[in-house]
Amino acid sequence: MKNPDRNSNLTVPQHSRVTDVVHYTAEVYSRIDRQGKVSVNRLVEKFTLKYMKGDKGDQLFVREVSDRFYVNANNFIVKKLNRAQQLSLKVASINDRLEIRVDKHLQIIKIVNLKEIQEEWEKVRSHILMSFEDIKEMVEDFDWQMKSENIQNAFLRDNFLHHLFPGVVRKGFVKGEEIKHNKTISNAISDIDIPIVEERHLLTPKKLFEKTISIGVQAAMDSLHSKFPLDKINVFVGKISPLDIDELKLDMVYSGGYTVDEMTSQIVLGELEYSFTIGKLYQKTVKYNFKMK
Repeated sequence: MKNPDRNSNLTVPQHSRVTDVVHYTAEVYSRIDRQGKVSVNRLVEKFTLKYMKGDKGDQLFVREVSDRFYVNANNFIVKKLNRAQQLSLKVASINDRLEIRVDKHLQIIKIVNLKEIQEEWEKVRSHILMSFEDIKEMVEDFDWQMKSENIQNAFLRDNFLHHLFPGVVRKGFVKGEEIKHNKTISNAISDIDIPIVEERHLLTPKKLFEKTISIGVQAAMDSLHSKFPLDKINVFVGKISPLDIDELKLDMVYSGGYTVDEMTSQIVLGELEYSFTIGKLYQKTVKYNFKMK
């Protein structure tokens, strides 16, 4: 890895040697089983994170995607994309360049270049309206998300961005102790968000001269949260099942981990898998993986 240019204006946090540019490969896997009707997607992204500057303890990174494609079960690139995949890639292109402000723990705070993203959406919007039929409702939804009053929240709800910048750096992890973190899984069940409590813990004791640490994560649903969407879940179940709702149970499985380079304060690897299951009616499984190259 290169050291930051000594002639640049980079402000490197104390006890940190953040490099100029780091390369990552990430995979997003999703599987939805709705009453036996299964859909599976595996999306791969290659991107860089460029450290730009620090400001009052915060840091600014630029994320630039160089490639994005779907792969099949045999890890071959999908050449013949279905309509949904084509649309997904086209819409995702507005996120090819993100300026992301994070705190000293690498917890995402906000997206900075919102105007640039809005301009990209206008270009993409025109293209998809000419290329695809019967997508007016989807375009209107994105129009709403891209409005100035909504766009920041749209990005802050992004599950992958929270996985990429989870806030696990410089947390002072101690073996045998857990650090609790409240978060929300967006679109956990269809378009319903679920609040959870994530518990993070050190997997192995710190060793002298060992530059990396491994952090494990697990979580439980926060059913006592004021915004836990029980009514929305019941309505969703009622639409797809003739069964008595009381006979059904919502279950969540959630686990993952991170490898953190304490010398550079960078996350080398991140893995997360979770699933939400409602009896035999519905199951959604998502996996996020990213790795420094």
